[in-house]
Amino acid sequence: MQLLEKGKVDAFMAFPPEPQVLRAKRVGHVIVNTAIDAPWSQYYCCMLTAHRDFVEKYPVATKRAARAILKAADLCAQQPERMARLLVRKGFS
Repeated sequence: MQLLEKGKVDAFMAFPPEPQVLRAKRVGHVIVNTAIDAPWSQYYCCMLTAHRDFVEKYPVATKRAARAILKAADLCAQQPERMARLLVRKGFS
């Protein structure tokens, strides 16, 4: 990130919170945003796993947990600034 700020590199791959820091400093611009640019936006970046015994014993809880995780991922993609403020306010970042 520092090399991009100094102009010593032309690009780098970043993950939060680095892009937000650079955006606040008005350094560079986004080339690819995997949250919204096809075809990357069509893929899930994470994986949800569960133990077979738990899923068989508690299918409703498993379904609710999966829906909550997917809903959170959608909110992060649709409203990144809001989610970033929430993470900071809750002390996660």
